[in-house]
Amino acid sequence: MFEASQGEWKAAIYVRISKENSDDTLENQLNSVKEYLQLLGNIEVCSVKIDDGYSGLHCDRPAFQEMLNDIRRGEINCVAVRDLSRLSRNHLEAGRYMQELFPAWGVRFISVFEGLDFIKTPEYNISVMISFRNLVNEEYSRNLSQSVKSALSRGYAEGKYLGAFAPYGYRKSPNDRHKLEPDPVAANVVQDIFLWKLEGMSAADIADRLEALHIPAPAEQKKSTNYQTSFRKNTQSKWTPKAVSRILSNRIYTGCLEQGKSMWPFFKASNRTVKPYNEWIQIENTHESIIPTAQYEAVSRLLLMDTRKAPGEKAVSAFAGFTHCNNCGQNMILKQIRSNDTIYQHYVCCGRNQENRRCPDHRIS
Repeated sequence: MFEASQGEWKAAIYVRISKENSDDTLENQLNSVKEYLQLLGNIEVCSVKIDDGYSGLHCDRPAFQEMLNDIRRGEINCVAVRDLSRLSRNHLEAGRYMQELFPAWGVRFISVFEGLDFIKTPEYNISVMISFRNLVNEEYSRNLSQSVKSALSRGYAEGKYLGAFAPYGYRKSPNDRHKLEPDPVAANVVQDIFLWKLEGMSAADIADRLEALHIPAPAEQKKSTNYQTSFRKNTQSKWTPKAVSRILSNRIYTGCLEQGKSMWPFFKASNRTVKPYNEWIQIENTHESIIPTAQYEAVSRLLLMDTRKAPGEKAVSAFAGFTHCNNCGQNMILKQIRSNDTIYQHYVCCGRNQENRRCPDHRIS
């Protein structure tokens, strides 16, 4: 089954490191595998696949999937890793690849630390070793997950900021990375955003004004801190209504930390779930405020209203969100009607009643 074409194996070296692992490096893994393959001989390293910052509990890692595609295309027929936990820490997934898929594909699998080699290790030893080691690796992930959760809960309760990056308007204190302090430039921008909202501007208009003033968007400020992401390719991020709304609805600017908003249902889960608001961990006065609480609450009330602008208007109407149809309860919208070269404005209901019939043309002039 494991016969290389033309007497030579074409290998991919796979290395992986998770965010929580600070005692290992990708370079150490790669060097260990390269040295081992050189001793074996008759193996050509065709590619190196690297997943930096990915958990081994899931197999939807980009470099791992690239390697599988190379196998399907016949470009490689050998996979080499530093140890079994690099391939996967999910014992079911690891067993599926090493005991079913790799043998079916004719792929030679090599793990340096365990001395595992599909063409040299007896089949019985392969089965026992894989089953035992994969269970140990998964249990390590389970214990690590519990330790991380405990550490996060303690940090939240102590009012420590545990985000990877400070929110726009703040920066991490040089003396304590878990403490926020106002950013001298961005904090002023946040204050302007709240002020403009109170003056009646919509989120879209605020975003346009910030762009016109050539103020860097939050993503651009984050980029200046050497933050890198694969989702942006040499493009300049712009202010958007969504970015403005996100700032206007963030209590952190009042000096209050809201953390622990989501959780992993169990340690193998691939998606986080949002927790109910009353389960968030909220600690007041953990850092200097940028926006007074009263001002934040006033803006919050505006955000609850329908704050769409009327056609041709520069600001949101003072009555926006307050006018409701007495028949169906829906908000009434402002419409312009032209008559004899005169423009009249009316609040009109365009909703439907319980029988799905359009409401009578109720209007307020």
